[in-house]
Amino acid sequence: MYFESPSSLVDDSASRHLKVEEHAEHPKRKIPMKYPKEFVDAVKAEFPGWQDLHMALDTGRTVVGQYLDDNRSGGFRPEHLVKMIDEGRVAELKAEAEKQIRRIKLYSQWCKLYEAQQPG
Repeated sequence: MYFESPSSLVDDSASRHLKVEEHAEHPKRKIPMKYPKEFVDAVKAEFPGWQDLHMALDTGRTVVGQYLDDNRSGGFRPEHLVKMIDEGRVAELKAEAEKQIRRIKLYSQWCKLYEAQQPG
C-alpha cells in the first residue's frame, strides 16, 4: 500500500499501526526485554503517535522487533524515483531515504539488544 502524501513513492507501513495483540511474543522469551532509554527515545521519536508501540517498548515486549521489522522498508518504486528526480524533488526523495535508513538502524539495534539479552 503506497501512501499519497506528498510524494506517493514510499510504502509507509507505519501507517498501519498494528495493535499489540496482532503480534505474538517470541515463543522462547519469558522475561521482558530491557530497552535502554536512548533506544526507547529514538523509536518513540521515529513513530511519535503509535501508542501500541510505545506501550510495547515500556513493558519490554519482544513484539517491538516485529514492528520495527515491518516498518523498516521504504518500498521505493523506480517509476516514482525517476519522476521525483525529473520534477526536481530531490530534497523530498532524500528525506524519505533518510527515514528508511533510520528505521533500518533501529531494527538493527533491536536485533543486537535481543541477541545480547538471550538467556543462557
